[in-house]
Amino acid sequence: MVGTKTDRRARAEHLFRVVSSDRFLQKQGLGNEVPFFICAFDAEDGLSLGEDREDLIARLSHAGVRVLDIDLYDLSIRILEDRGIFEQILEVEAETEKAELKELLQGVLDPQAHL
Repeated sequence: MVGTKTDRRARAEHLFRVVSSDRFLQKQGLGNEVPFFICAFDAEDGLSLGEDREDLIARLSHAGVRVLDIDLYDLSIRILEDRGIFEQILEVEAETEKAELKELLQGVLDPQAHL
């Protein structure tokens, strides 16, 4: 079931509070670890989440929070294309085990090695 407007508003408000919080802006994790902030969502909410993301960016900007919006999916595809291996990966994807494909992509997209 696609989220209701109330669900979307509640999620948007929660994300705004988290992303504009001092803890997020100061990159404070638990036990001095690098923090990870994850917003899980159902696949059918993907399109509405894109709209909500744009609204969140605008709201944060209006609140004086500088936003760096990086789409990791698009960035990953671009890196694979730049390295000339995107088409090869698409060709082997169907017959490759998920764990093997994950390992391949993690190696190819390792930020410390390639960015």
